[in-house]
Amino acid sequence: MELRNGFTLIFQEATLANILRGYVTVKTHPKTRAQELLMKSLSTESIKKGFAKYQLLETLKQDEVIEEELRNLMDKSTLLKPRENVTS
Repeated sequence: MELRNGFTLIFQEATLANILRGYVTVKTHPKTRAQELLMKSLSTESIKKGFAKYQLLETLKQDEVIEEELRNLMDKSTLLKPRENVTS
């Protein structure tokens, strides 16, 4: 994914799948309003064949705590201005 400011982000398929799983959970669950995913490095013994070593796994953090953390981050954030003359 190439951003307007010139940065490029590269994701493993497993990362996108886990983010999508979290999104679907929040959108479809009747009570879940937020979900935190934490990157875990799986041991060689616990990795299933064909699966990535690094996985995003759900934490037990409460919705209210996650929402408060997001509010704090948004309060501190600034908008990135697009770079001039960014070429593709």
